[in-house]
Amino acid sequence: ITLPEVLREIESQSGGQFKVEHFAPSGCDHARCGFHGDFVVMPDSSIKPLTAKKQAGCCCRQNDSSGVEKNRNFVARRWVRDSLQKNQSMNQSGREMNELDIFLARVKSHGFTITGMAFQDCWNIDLERLRECSLHVLSPEGKIIPFCAYNISSSEGKSLYRKNVKLS
Repeated sequence: ITLPEVLREIESQSGGQFKVEHFAPSGCDHARCGFHGDFVVMPDSSIKPLTAKKQAGCCCRQNDSSGVEKNRNFVARRWVRDSLQKNQSMNQSGREMNELDIFLARVKSHGFTITGMAFQDCWNIDLERLRECSLHVLSPEGKIIPFCAYNISSSEGKSLYRKNVKLS
């Protein structure tokens, strides 16, 4: 099954609540490795998509960060939660919050992400994708190895990196 097929099934099985166009390729890895969509549950229980399509242009410079650094920054921004629940209509200083403040608080408390990844195997290994991988495993020997490469096996099921693992 391909990532486009997964996205079409998400749209179909959700009755169109999550549409294919609500998702974008991963910004941290090779575009064919995964997808993500950011959403927020609104007060009326509807789902609002937040994933913006990125358009390359003269005003937008491609970030030179590695995939690992991009992932780390995304997680740090996305999953940091306040230790105390705050009143949605007032901020810490007691000042009335505007609509943008309320929406941002809503995204923080009711936002979620749907992601998917296509892991590689011995039949579809792609060295270009491995070079851009941001998901790694630290081997027992202390080597940092891309996840798909670390978990790859021969067509007979013999693991290349993992010791004493037989995949059937």
